[in-house]
Amino acid sequence: MSLEPLKPETGVELYLADRETEVLKATLYSHSSRLGHFVRWCGDRDIDNMNEFTGRVLHEYRLWRRRDGDLAPASEKTQIDTLRVFIKWAESILFSFLDGASERLLHASSGKRSISIESLQSSC
Repeated sequence: MSLEPLKPETGVELYLADRETEVLKATLYSHSSRLGHFVRWCGDRDIDNMNEFTGRVLHEYRLWRRRDGDLAPASEKTQIDTLRVFIKWAESILFSFLDGASERLLHASSGKRSISIESLQSSC
């Protein structure tokens, strides 16, 4: 089964619509603002299909965001944490088309990869 292309801005719109009943309006606004930088970055690079995201692409975004935003470490962490939540949502809701990309997104504050329970169980 092949997946239909999903534009980053469409993915963000679907994510925000899904979350609007789960979080406060202020949280939704913050996520929208943070993910807006991601959508802009994707547009600047002619990335129009989220199905092709890899850990490398997401890491390139992280480095760009650090430089473009002149962010303090805590702000960078918040930006990347929001992106990680969005990517994890996309994986769960859209048939895991990103194949675990959120797990390969480095934690901004520590430089360590996140480890899921599933990955620990599969290694046993």
